[in-house]
Amino acid sequence: MARGDKTSSASPASIPLQNQPINDDTWDPFILAIIPDASSTDNCESSLEAATTKLKEMYDVVATGYRTKFCVLDKADVVAWALENAKVHESCKELKAVIDSGISEDDIPDAVLAKVLKLRLVILKQEGVEAKIGAAKAQKETPEAAVTPSEPVETPPKGAAKPGKKEEKKDDKKEEGKKDDKKEKEDARSKTPAGAAGGAKKGAKGAAPAPAKAPETPSRPESAATPPDASKRKQKLRDRGTGKAENRPASIGDEPSEGPDVYYLLRSFTSPTLYDSLIEDHEVPMNLFIRLSVPSDSATPSQSSQTFKTTTNSTITTLRTLSHNSPATSLWKHLAWTDILSSSSQDSKSLFDTIAQCVYALLEKKKIYEGWYSRDAEIVVPGLSTGDGNGNGEGAKDTAGVRWFEHVMKGVGWDEGGGVDLVVGVLCEGVGRENDG
Repeated sequence: MARGDKTSSASPASIPLQNQPINDDTWDPFILAIIPDASSTDNCESSLEAATTKLKEMYDVVATGYRTKFCVLDKADVVAWALENAKVHESCKELKAVIDSGISEDDIPDAVLAKVLKLRLVILKQEGVEAKIGAAKAQKETPEAAVTPSEPVETPPKGAAKPGKKEEKKDDKKEEGKKDDKKEKEDARSKTPAGAAGGAKKGAKGAAPAPAKAPETPSRPESAATPPDASKRKQKLRDRGTGKAENRPASIGDEPSEGPDVYYLLRSFTSPTLYDSLIEDHEVPMNLFIRLSVPSDSATPSQSSQTFKTTTNSTITTLRTLSHNSPATSLWKHLAWTDILSSSSQDSKSLFDTIAQCVYALLEKKKIYEGWYSRDAEIVVPGLSTGDGNGNGEGAKDTAGVRWFEHVMKGVGWDEGGGVDLVVGVLCEGVGRENDG
């Protein structure tokens, strides 16, 4: 099995987190890095600055959830996560020790940072797989809405009185009569002094005190109240990585249904040796490097013709050298390189669309490539025997192979204009049929 192939997810608990693969038959990530570069050797600084600014704005669009499967993995966020989990994971503890020694975040050794990044990818894989299982389980357990047939309503015949109407009118008249009699008695009683005093006394004596209002029962017990967030950094990391809910636009949802589970955009990881450690030491399969350039409005096509192969950008040239010098079995040989030429007038969302379509096109080519070679079959052609044809001598057991070749040659009809190509084709077809049973 090639190093870039997916591995089986069987019994991952027995493997330490640091050594677990980030891609297997349950999780398929796509990892890419975008490197800003000057569009030409002329006016290099301003062109590089324009590409860097445009890339930063695009990362902000990705974080809003415009495409839910795309996620930015920022170096600052990975370091912050490692510091928070220093008591849990050994590699995080190692990075914290480096920071505590006075080394700045920019000077963290690439080997240490690559180890933490690999661990972070493994943790994200576990969370992603759990989310997939939970979503599938919830969808399976959701009961279908039962359709209850409506009861037939009987319509009374035309001209018939509606039931209950006369009885209601009679009851209303009786109630009104009782109210009138009661009112007349009260008026007569109030006209006499004794009656008025008695009524007041009776009212004062008979007035019952208002019952005390019972305290309202809270809808949730005090123990269920949400405690204050002990660490605001976690919330900031979530907001930075996924975008705040109120700022999220509607997801476009154009990711291929049979494509990767997630697309990671590595941000601020600029050291080529970090990528080499990530690929060679930790077997993290990088999929794509994109070189992004933004020419000035006055640039001519010849001034914007730099590519991965012709650029003088030290990061890109070092990456290509590492890839070129790696062995044939290295994961360096599995990744792709491409150039994207933006413009000063292109907005960040449009640039994100361009990069996404570039990734989708690459995945489609890979699918076609793998589908083409999946139909290949290895055919074993019977060997020739050096025996005497009677089962004696070296290779006597292969004498049947000679007879088989003789049978095929007679069937071809060599004298009828058959050539070498025809003979080889017939041999391969015959062997293929023999191997199929």
